[in-house]
Amino acid sequence: MATIPGFRLVLRLRPRFRDTDAMGHVNNAVFFTYFEEARAEYYRQVVGLDSYRNVGIILAQTRCDYRSPLFVGEEVDIGTRVDRFGRKSFEMSFAVHACSDGRLVAEGTCVNVAYDYGAGQTIAIPDEFRRLASAYEGKPLE
Repeated sequence: MATIPGFRLVLRLRPRFRDTDAMGHVNNAVFFTYFEEARAEYYRQVVGLDSYRNVGIILAQTRCDYRSPLFVGEEVDIGTRVDRFGRKSFEMSFAVHACSDGRLVAEGTCVNVAYDYGAGQTIAIPDEFRRLASAYEGKPLE
């Protein structure tokens, strides 16, 4: 299992040919899909959410800073963590490193909001979600 300093959860992905653009590198928009995959893995492994119907979380904001081109055939490790909880939202960070040489390819953040789809409104982050993520990260996330 790969390690990325500051990130307990690391997901390995292999870019697909369709992820590349005319310049031959992974297109900038694809990194948001990689972040999405990493978020879903965090929800599965850390919080135990195994169905999208049970998530109750919506993405409110996301950002990516590109550091180095990534090419098809290069696997990447994506570090994912929860950095902070608010009352109804929480922030996550991502670090994408090329497996071939460890170089930083991209960094990102996102803000997620707890949401009740039945009521159509935001809700307080469930205590169990907060407890599990804080325990996994090894610190209170306030």
